[in-house]
Amino acid sequence: STSTVAGNLVVSSGELDVNATMTVTGNTTISSGAIITGDAVTLNIGGNWANSGTFNAGTGTVNMNGTGSQNISATTFNNLIVNKSSGTAVLTGNVTANGNATLQSGIFDLSTFTCNRSSVGGVLSIINGTGLYIGGANNFPANFATNSLGNTSTVLYNGTMAQFVKGITYGNLSFSNGGAAAKTLVSSGTVNGDILVNSGATLHSGGFTITLLGNWTNSGTFTPSTGTVV
Repeated sequence: STSTVAGNLVVSSGELDVNATMTVTGNTTISSGAIITGDAVTLNIGGNWANSGTFNAGTGTVNMNGTGSQNISATTFNNLIVNKSSGTAVLTGNVTANGNATLQSGIFDLSTFTCNRSSVGGVLSIINGTGLYIGGANNFPANFATNSLGNTSTVLYNGTMAQFVKGITYGNLSFSNGGAAAKTLVSSGTVNGDILVNSGATLHSGGFTITLLGNWTNSGTFTPSTGTVV
């Protein structure tokens, strides 16, 4: 039956088989050598997810829904949902989704890590009003058959190094940090909302076309090269 852990869940050895929806209000820790098997259920996690052991995702869902900052360590999930009324979910290692990845509410900060699908398929959903932060050189989520980004969602490329910018259909698209290390388009893309180039950031067209339906605000540097803004 449905259960709630009012605090932290630590599996230090052996296997915990979760066969109904479970809510953990604190941190979830899987120690080295320990196992959590998720089957076809939903795990609601209110704190950090720290996996040094094994997580058998099955066909279930892990829902990161805490109100404060949450760290997510390297894990293979089935469906991963970030659903935060406040605070930021931050990757501390590379994660993989066998199913779908959904940013339902709040901010999901990939830092320099990846949130890729295990093979081509599934849906990456970035819902209206949410924010996806990309801090790596080339770590926009990959292998999703469908990228569905709400018109009022925001993707922020904020790495301090040169970054590749995926050519897809965005809501709002923003850039910060990096200085002369440009954020460069790797194919043409559409922005249904606004583009913001913050001071200290450089956007390079890569010779591709940006179709912009909203406002263009450039407080940094834009290198048009042979590209086009429509």
